[in-house]
Amino acid sequence: GLDAEMLPKVESPEALRRLDARLAALAPGQAPLPVIATLETPRGILNALAIADASPNLAAIFFGPGDYTLATGGALTPRALDFPRQVITAAAGAVGAQALDAPYLGGLRDVEGTRADALLARELGFSGKVVFHPDQIAPVNAAFTPNAEEVARARRYVAAFREAAARGENVALVDGEFVAMDLVPRMERIIATQAAAALRQG
Repeated sequence: GLDAEMLPKVESPEALRRLDARLAALAPGQAPLPVIATLETPRGILNALAIADASPNLAAIFFGPGDYTLATGGALTPRALDFPRQVITAAAGAVGAQALDAPYLGGLRDVEGTRADALLARELGFSGKVVFHPDQIAPVNAAFTPNAEEVARARRYVAAFREAAARGENVALVDGEFVAMDLVPRMERIIATQAAAALRQG
């Protein structure tokens, strides 16, 4: 009945390969469980791409900053955590996995701090954050859910590009900005994210 397997303190590709082999032995013939690899040490961060490449069952990479900053002596601040966060989003993006950011540790009931930290994580390319307290759920969901203006803009961009493509053109001009094929998947992801959020809310 498990939805996924989360593996803590992953530092090498071998850790994921061993997990895959163990799960396959426990449940032969069954579909493999999605795996979430937690990178929370300097060695894990520096091996992020190799770890991401190690398993076809990798669904997400999750950043744990506690042990990372304990080892580096850094602070739990956006500036100090910028490098590992960007490494994780790059590694996850390279294999098509999700990147999940650490919880906001500045205050469990600090709604504005949680929201600001979640917005920064979204800007860096994370698709979500772990939360430690129920008060963190609403601001995190709000930060990662595109608003009506973002969705309307995305729809305009996608529609304009499709119209241009139907005319045999490779780019469209929308709101003074060129829209090419490399921008369309990002716009489609915004639309899909909002739709998924609406479905969850009923």
